[in-house]
Amino acid sequence: MTVTSQEIIVSVEKNHTLSTNEADWRGVCSRSYYAIYEDGKGFHEGLTAPGTLRAESKGGMHRDLIEQLCKPSLKRTDPDFLKSMKIGYLMKTLHDQRIKADYFRAKAIARIDADNCIAHAKGVLNELLGAHIPEAPVEHGTLPPTSPEKGCRPTLTRIK
Repeated sequence: MTVTSQEIIVSVEKNHTLSTNEADWRGVCSRSYYAIYEDGKGFHEGLTAPGTLRAESKGGMHRDLIEQLCKPSLKRTDPDFLKSMKIGYLMKTLHDQRIKADYFRAKAIARIDADNCIAHAKGVLNELLGAHIPEAPVEHGTLPPTSPEKGCRPTLTRIK
C-alpha cells in the first residue's frame, strides 16, 4: 500500500478545514469511513476466531464485517474482545453516516457530522494502532472547523 490510513485521515481533516458546504461535508463523511475500512477488515481477519452473524443478517461485505466486529466470538477475557466491539461500533456509526452522505441527498449533513466522522475514524485507528493521530495543520487563511458550540470538538466518551 502506498498510503496509510493515518495519512488519509490527516488529508481528510486538512481538506475539511477548507470545507464550506454540505457537498464538502458529505465527502468528509464518506472518505472518513473508507479510510479505516481496510484496517478494520484486517483486524477482523487477524482475530483467532471470526465474529458471529445473526441468521437474519442483512448481508453485504461492509455490514457483515461490522456485525462480526460488534459480536466477537472470542472469550470475553481476550483483550481483542472489547477492542473488536469498540472498532465495530465506531465503524457502524461511520458506515451509517457514509450511507446517508452518499445515497440520501434529501437528508441533511452538517459540519458537525463531518467533525464526528473524523473523530470516529481517529477512534478506530487509535484502537487499532494505539497511536494518536495528529490534527491536520491549519494553513493561513483557511477556516477551521466549527460546531454549534464554539470550540466544541466531538468526543468518543460514550464508548468505554
